[in-house]
Amino acid sequence: MSILRTSRVVVSSTAKPRSGEREITVPGRKDAPRVAAASPGELRTARLLVGITTAAGLAFAVVAFVGFQLILYNIRPDTASVADCVEDMDCDEGQLCQTGRCRAASDESTCEPGDSCGPCSCMAPMSCKAGLCTEPEPPPPPACDDPELQKALARLEKECKGDLGTCEPGSLEKFAMKDKSFDALISAFQGVITVHFEAGKPPLDGSAWPDAKTRDYYVERLRRSTEALRTAKYIFIIARSSPHGNARRNGLFAQQRSIHTKELLFAALDLSVADRDAFGAKFREFILGPKRKLDREFFAQRYSTHFITWSKISHDLLLKLIRSDEVSSKRDEQWADDTINQVVLVVPVTCELKPSASE
Repeated sequence: MSILRTSRVVVSSTAKPRSGEREITVPGRKDAPRVAAASPGELRTARLLVGITTAAGLAFAVVAFVGFQLILYNIRPDTASVADCVEDMDCDEGQLCQTGRCRAASDESTCEPGDSCGPCSCMAPMSCKAGLCTEPEPPPPPACDDPELQKALARLEKECKGDLGTCEPGSLEKFAMKDKSFDALISAFQGVITVHFEAGKPPLDGSAWPDAKTRDYYVERLRRSTEALRTAKYIFIIARSSPHGNARRNGLFAQQRSIHTKELLFAALDLSVADRDAFGAKFREFILGPKRKLDREFFAQRYSTHFITWSKISHDLLLKLIRSDEVSSKRDEQWADDTINQVVLVVPVTCELKPSASE
């Protein structure tokens, strides 16, 4: 029988591990092993790395957010479903309501015929004479002698059963739609004025329109062209609307624009109530609505110095858009096209039909 001897190792509780030795954890001992403390340099390096990582993460988040917003902006529809505005008065001063959005108008002020040249820019073909922005001298008036114009008047009179003075509106509209050269012939008359309206104006619900400021602006501009109206034998009132939306409503807008244009003409001519009936006998109405659209290039060539809008800033913006060679935004192009067709053409007719033209 062998005897096992057990040797006891006594470890002093105060003994410390030698330098460079790894401390041994004895099973059952509760104390955790000691870890060497980091040096100040290592701490600074760690903090720097944490700061760099945090800054990089924030920068990436900002770039990702901005990129996402740009993507949303570029893919959203041109006309949002919820509009910021319905008319100009819903926007801040110096802004216009364009397709439901308030847009800053151009800071550049453009002169209209008769304006002082100093505060605004007198754009070609107008020029500054005696301190006023003046239209070029009109060419000699051969319009009434133009064979094509005479033939057109003869066709119109035939459509009116031989008497333009008693022509029914339906006959006038039929002639306008049937004659392919109608717009070119109308533009050949001297003194044509185009009176433009903001989208949705005049309102169809009978509410008061225009306000005093808008009315005064229309009337003041119309007063510059009253002489041709006074001497005209007939005055064609050709009312249009933009082609977008409900055709029936657009036709009603054209009718309301015709009515209000005649009222504005009465005010510009300072006619009494008694004189209005006599003068109103000159009117011959063509209510075309959205049926015959005016082309922007044609409008710029024929009417760019003879149009009246509802405010100075809308006038300057339309003039800029139809004369500029720069590419405009889709929203601006739509606004210009709509504004050109939200219009009443006022056409003084001084021509007499020559017998040879009616043969």
